Amino acid sequence: MPTVVIRSLPGRVGTLLTGAGTAWAVITVWLADGTRNGLQALGCGLFLMLAVWCLWWAPQLTVADAGITVRNAWRTHLFGWDEMDSCRTRWGLEIITGSGHTVKASAAQRAGGLSTSFRRRQELREQELLGTRRTEHDARVRREVPEEYLGESDSVFRAHLDADAAGELLLAYKERREATSARPDAGGISSRWNPLPVCVAIAAAAALLAGVL
Repeated sequence: MPTVVIRSLPGRVGTLLTGAGTAWAVITVWLADGTRNGLQALGCGLFLMLAVWCLWWAPQLTVADAGITVRNAWRTHLFGWDEMDSCRTRWGLEIITGSGHTVKASAAQRAGGLSTSFRRRQELREQELLGTRRTEHDARVRREVPEEYLGESDSVFRAHLDADAAGELLLAYKERREATSARPDAGGISSRWNPLPVCVAIAAAAALLAGVL
C-alpha cells in the first residue's frame, strides 16, 4: 500500500522564512556589536528557531504499510497496525492503542471555525444516540478518503490534513490493509527522543551563557 506523509507545507515555508530572518538579525548584531552581543543574539535566535521548528516543522504523521510513525516536537512514536484500536479527534488527532495508551499526533490539528464545531457536535450526538463506534455516517465518511491513498502501490503522497480527515484515513487504511494484505504485522510500540531539538536547546543555552560571561 502507499505511504501517506501528513505535515504542514505552510508551516515549513514559514519556518524557512523565519530562519532566514533570524540568521540575518544574528549576523547583523554580531558584525555591529561584537562577539559578546553576537553570542547573545545567537542564543536567542536558536531558542526562537527551536520554538518555530517544534511548532511548524517537526510535527509529522507517516501512514505506511509497515506501521504508523508519529513525530511530535520532542518525541517520535512508532507502532504497528495491530496496536491501533481507534482514533479520537475532538481536540486533535489522538490514536488509541489496544493497551490503552494515547498517542497525540501534533501534525493533524483540529480544524477551527463555527461550522466545524457544529459538525463535530452533530457527529458526537449521532454516535451517542446509536451507541456504536461504527455508524453509517462513519462508513460514508471513510469512502470519501482519496482512493489513491488506499490503492495497491508503492507511491508516496504528502498531504496537509486536519484531525478529522487524518483519523478517517487511519481507519480506512487499516481496514483496507486487513482486507487485502496477508503479511503479518510487526506490531509493538516504541518511543524515542528526537535528538535535534535537545542538541539545539543545549547549543542555545551555551551561546547565551558564553555571551553573558
